[in-house]
Amino acid sequence: MNRAARIADKATCGQVWCSASAWEAVASDASFPSNPWLDALSVGAFNLKGVAHSVDLMQCVRAGKPEALDDPVETVED
Repeated sequence: MNRAARIADKATCGQVWCSASAWEAVASDASFPSNPWLDALSVGAFNLKGVAHSVDLMQCVRAGKPEALDDPVETVED
């Protein structure tokens, strides 16, 4: 859980980040349904407190929208 918190601290408001290894595990899991509107972009390697080596991080984004790295927070209204 500490690693997830450290990764979340690197993201800004409205962003969802995960480790590259977590993304790869989900993407390669045949039991996880393929999601055509979800993708991940590499944001680089980061040093995380309490982790001996740098960790490659990904930002989860809507597929086909690479500019999502700079998008403002979007809200959904009912």
